[in-house]
Amino acid sequence: MTTQEQLAIVTECRASGMTAKTWCEEKGIDYRQYVIWATKLNKKANHIP
Repeated sequence: MTTQEQLAIVTECRASGMTAKTWCEEKGIDYRQYVIWATKLNKKANHIP
């Protein structure tokens, strides 16, 4: 999955107003994988190596 696709998923989840775990369960996305993507994107946004 590309970074753009990961960003779209994380953005959609955050905009949903649901908890990440609930949103992932409803969308059939592995919650652990979501956390990895969100962490990676947060680090990129904050320029943390």
